Amino acid sequence: MLIRSRLVLYAGAALASTFSAHAEEPGFRRSQEALKFLTESNAGGYTDVGPYLCSYEGSAIHYNGNTTLQLVICLLEAPVDARQLVITSAGGDVDVAMFAAHLVSEMKLNVEVVGECASSCANYILPAAARVRIDPYSVVMVHGGPLPPDRQTLIEALAKSGFTSEKPNFDKTVEDNLLRSGFSYRLHANFVKKFSVGSGYYHFDPIREYIAEQNVSRPFILVDPYWLKTCLPGVDVVADEPDREQLEKLFPGRGLVFFSDVLGNQGDCLG
Repeated sequence: MLIRSRLVLYAGAALASTFSAHAEEPGFRRSQEALKFLTESNAGGYTDVGPYLCSYEGSAIHYNGNTTLQLVICLLEAPVDARQLVITSAGGDVDVAMFAAHLVSEMKLNVEVVGECASSCANYILPAAARVRIDPYSVVMVHGGPLPPDRQTLIEALAKSGFTSEKPNFDKTVEDNLLRSGFSYRLHANFVKKFSVGSGYYHFDPIREYIAEQNVSRPFILVDPYWLKTCLPGVDVVADEPDREQLEKLFPGRGLVFFSDVLGNQGDCLG
């Protein structure tokens, strides 16, 4: 059996343990350990180059970290007989995640989620997989996809950050941001078309309205099995019903809102 590994150590404070109820469950323990590393790795905020884990065992690629160039390198350096990607990720760079997703597609990888696959991991890595496997102690989290660039929206966002028209190079900054966001949106639109991803996977106003009405604190929007299968018709999805009680222990203090809580277990994500 071939085992090659890359380990980047993170010298951070140990995450306080809140996981005792299901300590005997192997799946729960595996998610617990994976999320602990991910949380500690991102303790200082998101970075394009940070702590991550990449290892190869038999035909499996194991990756724990952000969807950065580190994931791309992990995939490019995988053994030629790799057939599975086991991933724990809070997401990251949109453009790089799409590049990594195309590698996943070309390599015909099955993807197993351990703990979480969120943001760009959920948006792009999962739709490109041959098969997706999710156990009761792991989640798929989404927050929406890129929108067409809009000048006024961008100017308002810059103003909120304190960058207004009185600042030097304001006009150039606006144009540069519009150009970059336009490229990202076009890449995203082509990705959605190529992998036949349902529009409801990226745009879900009813769920956002529900969160506002219920005043959910620090919400996580989670895609449960029915909607994952409906939104990703080109993927063989094998997912257990989430163990909500234990997931609340894995993600303490977060409001877990599932698609099915708002939309039920019926409907069409492709609409």
